[in-house]
Amino acid sequence: MENPSDNITKDNEKELKDLKKRTKEYALRILRLYESLPKYGAVHIVSHQLVRSGTSPGAQYREA
Repeated sequence: MENPSDNITKDNEKELKDLKKRTKEYALRILRLYESLPKYGAVHIVSHQLVRSGTSPGAQYREA
């Protein structure tokens, strides 16, 4: 007979893998957006901040 806590652990592992995948996909989308933006003036400054803030969730998740 299967232990109910095993199901919880399996569900948690699946959710963690899903979160890792989603944060990576999000960061890649941010980087593609950054590449499409012009590289001059205020847009350039804001786009650098976009990359830093957009890739931060994935990096922090992996550190935790």
